[in-house]
Amino acid sequence: MLTTIRAVAAGLAVLAMTNAITWADDDRSSELQELSRQVDRLFEPWDNKNSPGYVVGVMLDGKFVHQRGYGMANIDYDEPISAGSVFHIMSLSKSFVTACVARAMDQGHFAPDDHIRGYIPELHDFEVPVTIRHLLTCRSGLRDYWDGMVLLGREPTDNYSAEDVFDFIQRQKNLIFAPDERWGYSTSDWFLLAMAIERTTGKSLRDFADEQFFQPLGMHDTFFDDRPGAGLPHRADGHSHDGESYIHFRSNNNAVGSAGLKTTLNDMLIWDQFLHDSPLPKRPHLAAFLQDGSLFGNENCLSAFPHETHRGLRRIWYTGAGMGFMAHFVRFPDQHLSIVAFGNHSTNAGWYAMERVLPEIADLYLADEFDEATPPASTNPVAWTDEVHPFELTPEQIQRLKSMSGAYRLPWGDYAEVIMLDGTLAVRRLFEPWAKGRPEKLTALGPNRFRSHRDYLNYELRFEVEADLQAEKNLDERPGVTIRYADGDEQHWTPIEFASPGEDVLKEYAGEYYCDDLESVYQLSAQAGKLFVRYNFGRKRPYRPTIDEQFVPEGERFVIPITFHRDENGHVTHFHAEFDRSGKVTFVKRPLTSP
Repeated sequence: MLTTIRAVAAGLAVLAMTNAITWADDDRSSELQELSRQVDRLFEPWDNKNSPGYVVGVMLDGKFVHQRGYGMANIDYDEPISAGSVFHIMSLSKSFVTACVARAMDQGHFAPDDHIRGYIPELHDFEVPVTIRHLLTCRSGLRDYWDGMVLLGREPTDNYSAEDVFDFIQRQKNLIFAPDERWGYSTSDWFLLAMAIERTTGKSLRDFADEQFFQPLGMHDTFFDDRPGAGLPHRADGHSHDGESYIHFRSNNNAVGSAGLKTTLNDMLIWDQFLHDSPLPKRPHLAAFLQDGSLFGNENCLSAFPHETHRGLRRIWYTGAGMGFMAHFVRFPDQHLSIVAFGNHSTNAGWYAMERVLPEIADLYLADEFDEATPPASTNPVAWTDEVHPFELTPEQIQRLKSMSGAYRLPWGDYAEVIMLDGTLAVRRLFEPWAKGRPEKLTALGPNRFRSHRDYLNYELRFEVEADLQAEKNLDERPGVTIRYADGDEQHWTPIEFASPGEDVLKEYAGEYYCDDLESVYQLSAQAGKLFVRYNFGRKRPYRPTIDEQFVPEGERFVIPITFHRDENGHVTHFHAEFDRSGKVTFVKRPLTSP
C-alpha cells in the first residue's frame, strides 16, 4: 500500500504545481482520500466550533498526504485550527535544543564533558562537577525548576521570568543525587543548556536556532518564544478543562530550553525533511542526532517513548504536554513516513487519545509494511474487553461494599476515596482540582468488579477479597484495591484512615519555617480548624491532613505533601516538602519574622 500511496502522492503533487488538477478532482487520489476520511473519523470528537482540538499531518517522502485542523485555535474567537496555526509544543522543544547543542559543539563553542561552571560561574560549586553531558542526559541531580517554582509559591501560569528561574537554580546548594549517579528528569538542565549556548555564542537560544536552522531551512513561523507577551498572529491558545468547560491555560514566563518552542504543522514538514536529509553540514554531533534522533543516549529526555518498534518497524516518537498544549511527533525513518499531531488542550483524555490514535494512523498508511499482519497479541494477564454487561447488586452486597469503602493511598502518593453512590461504587480523587472532587460512578460488572466510563484510559476496580463478597462474612480489616487499566497496567491501592487533628494540634504546627537550600519562607497558621500555608509572604493556601503528620494542599493543580517532624520532647521542629522532580527539601521552624 505504501508504494501505491507514494506514487499517487508524487504524481498529484506534480499535477498540483501545474494547476492542471486538484487532489479532489483526480480519480487516482481516491485511495488517499479514503485514508484521510478514516483519519478524520478518528478526530470527529474535536471537529466542531465549540472546543479546542488538534492539527494533524501525515507526511510521506517530504510531502503531506493528510493535513487538517480539527476544532478551534481559540474558543473565544471564530478562528479554526489550521496548518498555519502556531502551537507551543512543550517538551518536544527539547529535540530542537538537542540539535542546537549538537551544532554548538560541532562549531567548537563547548565540549560534552566541559564543566557548566566554566560558562556559568554563578552556579554553586558542587563536589562533583556538572557537565554539558550531564545536563543533556538529565543526570545532573539539579532540582527541576517547574516543580521548584511551585515550591516557592508560584504557578506555571504566573508571570515569572527567566531571571527568576536562574535565581532558583543558583540557590541550590545540594543536589538530589550525585551527577551521573542516575537519570532524573529536570527542566533546569535544559534551561542551563540554553544559557550555555548564550554564554558561548553570544546569541540567545532564539537567535542561535533561528540563524543556524530555522531561517536557512525556511521555517519562518518557528522560534523559541522568549517574549511570550508579544502579539502573535494565528496563535493557538492553550486550554484545559475544569470538569465543566474549557478554560484558557497559558504559560506567561520567558524561560526557554525545556519548552518554549512555537511552530506550525507547515514548518514541521520542513523539519521532518531536514531530519531525513539535512541540507546543512553534517558534522559529527549533528550527524549523530540526525541518525538516531537523540544525542549521547538522551532519548529518555526527549520523549516518553525511547527508540522502539511498532509492529516490527523502527519508530522514533517525541512527545510534549502541559500548559494547555500537547504535541506528538512520530517518525518511521526507514519508510520516510511521519505523523504530527498538535493539540491546544491538555487533559488526560486528550493525551491518551493521542497515544491510541497515532498508532492507528500509522496502521492505516503502513498496512503492507509490517512484519506481522496483525498487532502483537495482548500481554494483559486478563484480556480486556470493551463489552460491558451491567450487574445488579443485591441489598446485602451494597451493604457489604459500604463497609469496605473509605480512603486509599495510591502508588505515587495521591489519595482517593471509594464510596457508595446511588446504589453503585464511585471513586473520588481527592486532589484532582480540575475534577473539583466530583466522584466518578462505576458500573458493577459483578459483586466485586466495577468498570469506569472515562473517555480515555478505562480501568476496572476490585477489592482484594473473595469474589462473591458474602455479606455474612466479616473482615478483620478493610481490604486493599486492585486497579487494572485497559492497557494491562495494574496498581495496588492501600487502605488508610485520614487523620483528624484538633485545633490544639494544628496550633502546634503554626509558625514560620525556613529552607536554606531554597532561601524560602513558609508561614503556617491554624484557623477555623484548618491549617494554612503562606509561601514567601505571598499566596496563601489551605492544607488538609492525610496520614500521620502529613498534609497536602486542597484543590491545587500541584500537590506538595509536607510532613512534620518532632524532637524527643514532642515539639515540632521542621517539616519536609517533597515534590516529584524537585526531591525532598527541609524547612526548619524558627522565630516568626515580619514580611
